[in-house]
Amino acid sequence: MRALVKNIWQTVINGGSKPLDIAARTKADADAGMTRITDENYAIIFSQSRPDDVWVVAVHGRDDDMMSNAYLETHANASALLKGNATIADKAERIKFGRLDWMTDWVLSTRWVLTKPPYIVFVSDSGQTLRFAAPPRLPANGTMLYAVLAEGYWMNLAPWNGSLAPGGDLAYLVEAYISGHQHLSKYTALAPKWIWLALPVVVTTIGQHIMAWLHSGDEDAQRQRETARRATAHARKPESETRAS
Repeated sequence: MRALVKNIWQTVINGGSKPLDIAARTKADADAGMTRITDENYAIIFSQSRPDDVWVVAVHGRDDDMMSNAYLETHANASALLKGNATIADKAERIKFGRLDWMTDWVLSTRWVLTKPPYIVFVSDSGQTLRFAAPPRLPANGTMLYAVLAEGYWMNLAPWNGSLAPGGDLAYLVEAYISGHQHLSKYTALAPKWIWLALPVVVTTIGQHIMAWLHSGDEDAQRQRETARRATAHARKPESETRAS
């Protein structure tokens, strides 16, 4: 029972996900030769890259997201294949691999208007040009991603230059959303977690009382309608039934 209550609590408070193990993630990134892209470091990493560098960023969801895990494996396999091919060493040197957590690094994910991971984002021109690939257009296949990179097929993807893209006509809406969310988070972060557990119950209870109060004035009208309905039904009975009664 204690374990069940703990699981329910984690589901309500953490959305069913386990707390992030930073140490384990750092080790996994290092073992795979990846750079962790975050809201805090992405601007520096991309701006300091050479114009001919391309960052291949795997945007993933929670640890229990099967498709995200498949993309991370694809990403790692493609990286290993590139590093193991000496014939394209010069090209491989210009291809960098990074990982971005869609859940925790929400600012960059929002700025890129990423709605649901996983994604592979190709970042070039020192962070100025973005290209996106996602399933099913790009299957979770390391050999295929390797070919896309080794042969330069990723450049066939259309660069993102829509209205919501950085510098686009409606980019200010994205920035306004980010700013508003950050401002609101300053206040909500101060509230104890148990409040978010109790809030739905409180709101539901208040709503039920309000609805009951709004309909309380209808009781007399309801009784009158019921009396009228019975009288009408009695009047419509056949004469023989009326006499019999």
